[in-house]
Amino acid sequence: MQRKIVFEIAWLAGLLVLSFLISIVPGIQPLDINMHDTYVMVDGHTYKPSLNSYPVVLYIVIVCIFYFTCCIVRRFRDIITNGGLFIIVAIALFFFGDIVTTFTVSQIHPSFIPGIRHWFYLLRITLWIILVFDVFMIGWNWKRAV
Repeated sequence: MQRKIVFEIAWLAGLLVLSFLISIVPGIQPLDINMHDTYVMVDGHTYKPSLNSYPVVLYIVIVCIFYFTCCIVRRFRDIITNGGLFIIVAIALFFFGDIVTTFTVSQIHPSFIPGIRHWFYLLRITLWIILVFDVFMIGWNWKRAV
């Protein structure tokens, strides 16, 4: 059991390094964005875009995809992987507005944002369904693990 936890921590560290390496690649090329005194209003809150939040957002997205894939491959039978998926999806839902804003501000032209807004709502609903199903499967497999 302890070896499995060390293995999961090693995966998380490796994915952290991968996300920072991926975020460095756009930083190598010149970026022509004037971000001085720039802000975006999102649901009445001011969001000041910064390139420092990009690696963290990328890390959350990569870890969500990784844990969801691991849970599907293991058929939601591993409690530790399910717990990891639960934690990272909860973090993604908690910071969902910041994640969407970071990607849309840095990657998408502002004229396209209203057209893809409903896709972000569908993504949020999908994350909630994954979270509820994961909690159900943790409870279902709890007796087998204990």
